[in-house]
Amino acid sequence: MDQVDYTVYTFGFDGNSIKDLESAVRRLGATIIDIRMEPYGPSKVFNRPQLQNQFGARYVWIKELSWDGICQDCGRVEVKDIDLGARKLGSITADGTPVILLCACENIDECHRNDLAKQLNEECGWKICHLPQPVAKSGDLFLDN
Repeated sequence: MDQVDYTVYTFGFDGNSIKDLESAVRRLGATIIDIRMEPYGPSKVFNRPQLQNQFGARYVWIKELSWDGICQDCGRVEVKDIDLGARKLGSITADGTPVILLCACENIDECHRNDLAKQLNEECGWKICHLPQPVAKSGDLFLDN
């Protein structure tokens, strides 16, 4: 993926509501990129069929971007297939469509979506914004990077 002025958003749904996610999707005009290994869990509203029904084409599961362990050499989180996952992600972001990386983890520091966002920052120059967070008076989101 090319270096462009772009922000990748992340959202952990534990501790948050579907309304928080829906609001972010609507406000940003974003597509949700589900990066869980299996897009199912205890919360039925965040299961794949419900998300597809609610968000339609604005919901995409990219299994290749799911967690696949820790690299023994460098200690970095590995994803299933970063090359294929990045190509799929690139086909969505090519026209500037914002994306929200979705995972269950509430704590961003303990979630692979943080490592994935950092990798996109390093390789593509994308800014990172972890949601939900306060909105500035001007309507711009505060950015981490």
